[in-house]
Amino acid sequence: MSIHRALAAAFALTVAAGVSLGPARADDGRREPVRIAEPPPGKAYVVFFRKGQLADVLVGLTVREGKTRIGPLGYDRYLVAIVDPGLHTFSFGQRLWEMQLVTEAGEIYYVRCALGQDIVSSSAPAMTPAEERQFNDVSWQLKPEVPYATQGGQAVR
Repeated sequence: MSIHRALAAAFALTVAAGVSLGPARADDGRREPVRIAEPPPGKAYVVFFRKGQLADVLVGLTVREGKTRIGPLGYDRYLVAIVDPGLHTFSFGQRLWEMQLVTEAGEIYYVRCALGQDIVSSSAPAMTPAEERQFNDVSWQLKPEVPYATQGGQAVR
């Protein structure tokens, strides 16, 4: 089965199941961004987010720091990791795309994760630093992921 047929079948199943592909809205029709609370004293937050295209729906990713799995990052999801201040090297995917980030206590950092146009041969960066504004622009469409317990990430609600 070609990838196009698989994607068409997944789309048809999604529509048949009554899952909305449209934007989430507050009861009054406004789009409300996700609010990330202040990190605990002496810690920083790294918010990984993935606003995908329909072609990305079938591919799940795992965010890692070194060999430690922080948590899953699915299609239209975000993941908040609590980290110590300092240098961190994050990665995801089979090809282990990497990004280094220096964090400071009390700060919140945003990282956009994307597959690129071709997951197999893309040489474009897959993890890029983002601004809070960029996260807020899409966060109302995203759902939270739950980090793997006691492995470098903690849930933030």
